[in-house]
Amino acid sequence: MYAYRIFLACAIFASHLVNGSVIPDLATSGHPVLSRYQMDQLGGICFKALNMMLDQTQGEVEVGSSYMTTETYKTTEKDIPPNFKRIGTKFYYIEHKKQLNWFAAANACIKMGGTLASINSKEELTAIAAEISNSNNYWTGINDLADEGVYKSLASGTAAPFMEWHSGYPVSTKTDKSVALSSGKMFNDDPSAARYFICQAAKDNQ
Repeated sequence: MYAYRIFLACAIFASHLVNGSVIPDLATSGHPVLSRYQMDQLGGICFKALNMMLDQTQGEVEVGSSYMTTETYKTTEKDIPPNFKRIGTKFYYIEHKKQLNWFAAANACIKMGGTLASINSKEELTAIAAEISNSNNYWTGINDLADEGVYKSLASGTAAPFMEWHSGYPVSTKTDKSVALSSGKMFNDDPSAARYFICQAAKDNQ
């Protein structure tokens, strides 16, 4: 619960950074990025909180004024959040209109009753790829924020079981820590970048 609160504060902070409302000189060549100082701040707060969240596959998270355990996530038709639809074997919400940084996108999914999506198989990737625009990029919940080079899923808290990278990816940098989809394949990118995003309605039980 406390890790979630820190993560929520981090998502709000990161969102302000990307919008330039905390430190004004964030945009370089029209693309919002985190400075080294800002990334250090996120590394000290957000990444530690995320690490705690990833290590907890059970427990409570606070959503608004209510609490729910990871066990309350369901994949049955009657229990899925509004606006989620079945794509393949799971229920997803795909945001096509609003772009958010990775932290804010993760928070948005939590508020909707889900989590940033994991993709666990080629079949799931194919089904999702058919629903998204090839000209846009979409955040997933896969990342190596907690441990460099070890890609974990927010939906399970464990190592991502399936990766299908674009040619030349993943790139090894200190900033490209979160995984997005483009044209049906994955690439790692700076979590401060504004992207569309994909939520799933349930945690993965692995």
